[in-house]
Amino acid sequence: MSFVGRPQFNFESKILHYIVNNNQFGIIATANNGETFNILTNQDLNGDGVLVDRAVGFERNSDRTPRQFNVDLRYSRFINITERFRVEAFAEAVNIFNINSIFQFNNTTVSNVDTATGNLVGDLPDFRTRAVTSLDSRQFQFGFKFIF
Repeated sequence: MSFVGRPQFNFESKILHYIVNNNQFGIIATANNGETFNILTNQDLNGDGVLVDRAVGFERNSDRTPRQFNVDLRYSRFINITERFRVEAFAEAVNIFNINSIFQFNNTTVSNVDTATGNLVGDLPDFRTRAVTSLDSRQFQFGFKFIF
């Protein structure tokens, strides 16, 4: 979901009119059920020379990372210099609530596979205990843009 708003108000006072206008607000909010990933072996089960295959019984993209949530905000203030030139001062916040959203499990290969049948021997490991790649942590940035 995203929204960009640039409200305009009419006031008789020029100072009040200038203060409440020329502002822009933006929000991006995302939520999903998690990213899919493959569960692979570190063995050549089908004899094609590639040492990464899916074990028997595991379809492509058969598992998911945890759910992901994120909210980004942006505020811009436009300052008119002349009719042709203006400056945009802005502040941006990425992942405003600093939620650790796991994007990817880094090592999704399993070694407990029977090489003759391709079947998993024993339980599937808990991928959440392995190294992960997460989305960005909370970040703020400020900037200026010269528009001509």
